[in-house]
Amino acid sequence: MTGDKKAQQTKINDFKNELKSLTTDFQTVKQQAEQQAVKNTSATREKLTASNQKLDQSTRTLENSRMLVAQTQDVGNVILTDLESQREQLEDAQTKVEDTKIHTASAKGILRTMG
Repeated sequence: MTGDKKAQQTKINDFKNELKSLTTDFQTVKQQAEQQAVKNTSATREKLTASNQKLDQSTRTLENSRMLVAQTQDVGNVILTDLESQREQLEDAQTKVEDTKIHTASAKGILRTMG
């Protein structure tokens, strides 16, 4: 080989070696990036799972609260109905007491005139 060809062949070999080196570096960096992505995906999944669990728990708590409110309203309605009934009974009793007072006063007047 001539000196010029040898120099050219040396440059080609150098370029090939540099290409191999760069390809190896690229593959290494690519693998590291993929591993990091998997780790991040795993961490993200864990965070999402934890968030979903908290959301589910909050939803259950909210549903329980809604049921409790509905039950409380039902109890309140029953109490109001009972109170209305008791009010009517008391008003009736008051009317009877007033009627009894009137009849007693009338009877007292009749007894005085008789006796």
